Amino acid sequence: VCSSDLIANGSPIEATSVAIHFDDCYRDVRTQAAVLLEAAGMPATAFVSSGFVDTGRVFLHDQTKSPHRFDNFRTQDLRELGGLGVGVAAHTVNHVDLGTISLEQAQIEVEVSRRELEQLLSHPVLLFSFPFGGIRNIREEVREMAKSAGYRALFSAHGGFVDGDTKIFDIPRLGVSSDHSPLALMMELEGISLAYFRQWLGARLRRS
Repeated sequence: VCSSDLIANGSPIEATSVAIHFDDCYRDVRTQAAVLLEAAGMPATAFVSSGFVDTGRVFLHDQTKSPHRFDNFRTQDLRELGGLGVGVAAHTVNHVDLGTISLEQAQIEVEVSRRELEQLLSHPVLLFSFPFGGIRNIREEVREMAKSAGYRALFSAHGGFVDGDTKIFDIPRLGVSSDHSPLALMMELEGISLAYFRQWLGARLRRS
C-alpha cells in the first residue's frame, strides 16, 4: 500500500518505514539506482520534470554547481521503471519555483506536468513534489491547484518526519546527497541529527 494512501486514510505506518524518492529527471535512476533497488527488493518513486524528458536540457542548479553534465530520462526509461519497482510522479514541467512564479504559470506547470507524463506512460500520475521543496517554494493556492489537477498527495523537501499530524498535501521529506556519510544518513533517519532538531523546532513554531 502506498504510504500516501495510509496518510490519507489516517492509517498507522510502521515506525521504521522509509520511502525512497528521486527528484528531477536524471537517467541514472533507471540505469543504476533502479537496478540496485530491484535487487534489494526496495520500491521507490521518481518525481520527474516532464519538460526535460528526451532532451539535453540542464537543470540550473547543475549549471551553477557542477562541472559535469547528467543525462536526462528518455521515454523508454520511464516506461521501464514500473517493471523495476519504481513509480513515476510529477515535478512540474520546467523545474520552476512555485513560490515565486505567477499563479497562472504555476497552474500550467502543475497541470501540464501530469498530462505529459500520463501521455508517455498511459497510466495515471497521482503524486507531486514541488521543486526545491522549501517552505518558500510553495503557496497555498498551488496546493489547491494540485488537488484540483487530480493529484492524490504533495511532497516537500525541507525535512521532517511523517506523524499523526501530517497532511496529505504537505508530506515532509529529508534530502539526501553525496554530502551524507552513512553515519550522517543513519542519524538523519533516527531523528538524532542537529538538522532534525532545527527542523522539528521550526515546525513546532509554525504550528503555534
